[in-house]
Amino acid sequence: MLATSLTSHALVYIQHGYSVIATDEHKRPAVESWKIYQEQKPSEQLITQMFSNYRAKGVAVICGSVSGNLEVIDIDSKHDRSGTLFEDFMQALHDTDAQLASKLLIAKTLNGGYHIYSRCEQVAGNQKLASRPTTTEEQKDNPHHKVVVLIETRGEGGYVVAEPSTGYKFMNGNPRNCPLITVAERETLLEIARSFNQYYEKPFQHTPEEKATNKKYTLSPFEDYNQKVDIKALLESHGWTVVGENSEKIIFKRPGNTTSKSSGNFNKRLGWFSVFTTSSAFETDKAYQPYAVYAMLECDGDFKLAAKKLLDAGYGVRDISITNKAKKPITQHEQLKNNYKQQLTIARFWEVNPKNFMVTIVQHKLEKFLSEQGGFFLYFYNPNSKIFKLIRNKNGIIEEASREQIKKFIKGYVLDLPEYFDGIHKTDLQEAVYRGDSHYFRDSFYEFLQSMHIDFLKDTEEIAYFPFNNGVVCVTKEGYQLHSYEELGKSIWRSQITDHNILLYNNANPIDIGSIDYYQFIKKICAEDTERIEYCMAITGYLLHKYKDPAKPYCIILGEDTEDDRRGGGSGKGIFITAISKLLNSEQIDGKNFKVDKNFAFQRVKLDTRLIAIQDVRKNVDFEGFYSIITEGITIEKKNKDELFIPYADSPKIIFTTNYVIPNVSDTAKRRQRIVEFSSFFNARHTPLDYFGHRLFDDWSPEQWNMFYNFMFACVQQYLISGIPERFASINTKNKQIRNSYGEEFLSWWEDYIEDSIDKPKMFGDLYNQFLAMSELERREYSQKRFKKALEESASITGYYFISRRNKQSGGKIEVILSKKVIEK
Repeated sequence: MLATSLTSHALVYIQHGYSVIATDEHKRPAVESWKIYQEQKPSEQLITQMFSNYRAKGVAVICGSVSGNLEVIDIDSKHDRSGTLFEDFMQALHDTDAQLASKLLIAKTLNGGYHIYSRCEQVAGNQKLASRPTTTEEQKDNPHHKVVVLIETRGEGGYVVAEPSTGYKFMNGNPRNCPLITVAERETLLEIARSFNQYYEKPFQHTPEEKATNKKYTLSPFEDYNQKVDIKALLESHGWTVVGENSEKIIFKRPGNTTSKSSGNFNKRLGWFSVFTTSSAFETDKAYQPYAVYAMLECDGDFKLAAKKLLDAGYGVRDISITNKAKKPITQHEQLKNNYKQQLTIARFWEVNPKNFMVTIVQHKLEKFLSEQGGFFLYFYNPNSKIFKLIRNKNGIIEEASREQIKKFIKGYVLDLPEYFDGIHKTDLQEAVYRGDSHYFRDSFYEFLQSMHIDFLKDTEEIAYFPFNNGVVCVTKEGYQLHSYEELGKSIWRSQITDHNILLYNNANPIDIGSIDYYQFIKKICAEDTERIEYCMAITGYLLHKYKDPAKPYCIILGEDTEDDRRGGGSGKGIFITAISKLLNSEQIDGKNFKVDKNFAFQRVKLDTRLIAIQDVRKNVDFEGFYSIITEGITIEKKNKDELFIPYADSPKIIFTTNYVIPNVSDTAKRRQRIVEFSSFFNARHTPLDYFGHRLFDDWSPEQWNMFYNFMFACVQQYLISGIPERFASINTKNKQIRNSYGEEFLSWWEDYIEDSIDKPKMFGDLYNQFLAMSELERREYSQKRFKKALEESASITGYYFISRRNKQSGGKIEVILSKKVIEK
C-alpha cells in the first residue's frame, strides 16, 4: 500500500517538472546513486522500480535546475529555542513584502519544521542562512558540537523529503502551486532568513598584516580605534541608515535600493558588526570589529593602509625603539648570540673538537637522546627472553618502530636546530650523522637502547576496551561508556586506535537498530532466524572481546548453509571479517595453500594482531594441525629474525572461512569449533551491493559509523552477559560433513537408514550388504571397516548414540543400534 502511494505521488511530481528519488526511513537515498537524478528525471519505469524497493519509505524532491530551478528554504523548528521562529520569519516577510508572503508554497515537516518552496531563474547550492551556538546542555552529549543550523536552503545538489512521506504535508496547495519569484524577491527571502542568525565566526581579522603591524606599536591604532569610534557615524557616512536600536543592538539598513527592512546590526556587548545582505562590501555570517569596518569602507580592505591612516588621524602609539633601530644585515656573531637561549635547550648527542671543529657522534649520548627525546625504547615481550621489539612511546601511545623512523627523527631534529651552534653549522652535524649511517642505524646498536616496561591496556574477563580518537569505550555487562585516556592511565598500541570520534547512544539518544545496514546484513546471513541472529551477535562479541579465556579456546568457522559445496561463495563471509577488522587489528591469510607447519607461516602477524583470518581453507583441511595455535599460543618466525612465541592469553583469535565443512567428529574438534552458517541469501548472482544499493563501509557518514560501532558494542555486551549460546549445525552442514568424509553413496543410504532405524537393532552384516546393493559398489571399493567407521562418525555428526554389540541369539553376530539415548552394551 505504501509503495503504491509513494509511486503515484512520485509520478505526479514528475508530471509537474520535479525530479524525485526514494528515501529510506532515515531520509537517506534508497537508490544506488541519486546524483544522476540531479541531471535527469527518472522514467516511469524507474520510478516503479525505485519505490518497489523494501527500503523505500518516503519520496524526496531534488532541488536545482533539474526541477525547474527549485529552491527550498528549510526552517528547522526542533532547534528553535524561541518556539516562534517560523511565525517570526513569516511576520518579517509579510512586513517587508506581503504579496510575496502570500504566494509561497509551504509544507510542514516531520519534526515540526517547515519547507518553503519557490522557483527562480537564479538559484545556488545549499546554503546555511541562520544558526545559533549550542547550549551547555547540548555540548554535554557532544563537546565538539558548537553550532546548530536553524534555517538553510536546499538548491543545486540538495533534496527535501516531501508529501506523502510520514510527517510531511503541504499547508497551502500542492506541487502545481510552486511560485516563480524574481531574483529580487529571492534575495528578500534570504536576507530575512539571515536576519535570524545568532552565530558568527570569530571577528574578521586580516591576520598576517595585522599581527605584523601591531608589533610596530606600543598601542595598536586598531585597538585604539575600537575603543573610540562612533560606529553609527562611520556607517552613516557611507550611506547606511539606522532603522532601530535597543540596549543590545543597533540595526542598520544598507545603502541603495532594497525592500528589506534591515541589512545588518552592531552588537554593543561584543563590539561586532555583521550583515545578512550579500549586496555590500561585507561577507555574511562574519563578525567585523570597528577597525575592520573602517578598513573595508575607507581603504577597500587594505589593512596596512588603514593602520597608516588611523595613525595619522591620531589613533595608536608607535614603538620608537623599533622605529629608530638601525637596519643592517645580521652577522654570524649576532646569530650565535640570538640563538643562545635556544642552544641551552639543545639535547646534544655529539661533541665538537674546539681545535678543528670536527663533529663526533657519541654513542651513549645518542642512546639517551633517542629514548628521552624521541621516545625510542626496547620492549622485551617476555622479560626472560632476549628477543625484543624496537618501539616508540608517545605519551603512552605505542607503535613498533624501525630504523627508517629513527633516521627520520634524527634528521628532523637536526634540521630544526639553529643555523649555528657550538661553533659549527647544522650541516656539519648532518654530515657526521650521514658518515655514521652504517654504525648507528643497525640492529646491534639498537640493542643498547634503554628497555621499557609497558603497562598495556588489556581486556579482562569482565570488560572490553575499544580506543578511538576522542577516548576509550569500555564495554561491560551493564553497558558501555566513554572514558579519557588519562582516566585509564594505561599504554596502548597506536594501531589499535580507531580513527573516528565516537558518539555513544543511550536512553536519551537511542539508536534504531533497524536503520543499521550491518544489522540488516546480519539478519540476511542468518535467514532472519532470531536464534541464529543472537548466536551470530554472540560470536561477534566473542571475537571483539580480546580477553582469551582458557576455558574457551574456540576457533570460529564461517561456513555456508548449503548442501552442495559447488553452490557456495559470495555469501558475505568477507564482509563479516571486514566488520570485525574495523575494531581489531587483523591479519588475513589465503587458506588455499596454507600450511600451519610451514616456515614463516605467520610472519605478518604482529604483537598487536588480535585476529587471524584464514580464508577459503581447502577441502578436508587438517584441523587438528591447528590445535596448538588455538589452545596454546602462536610462534612468529620472520626471516633473519629470532622466533617469538606469544602465549595463549595474548595471542590472536582464529577464524576460518570455507565453502566446505571442516572435520569435527572427535570430541576435541567439537570443543574447539564454533560454526556460523551463512544463508544463501547473498550469492554470486545477488550480492550485498545489489541488495543495499551501495557497498557496506564505503562512503558512510559519521552517523552511520556511530550506529555501526554502537551495534558492535551491543554484541560484546550480549556476549559478556550470556556467552555463546548452544547452536547445532544445520542438516545441510551435517550432510556435507558425511558426504565429504564417506561419499555421496553412503550419504544417500544413511538418509534412508535413519528414517526407520532409530532404537531398532540391526545386524551389521545385513546393513553392509544393503548399502553395497543400493550403492552398486563392490566390497573392494568400500570395505566393512570403512563402512563401520562411517556409521559411527555419521551418528556422532547427527547427534545419535551408536552402539555395536554381539547378539548371542544370532550366534554372536554383530548388531548395531542408533539411539537418542545411551544404551548399555
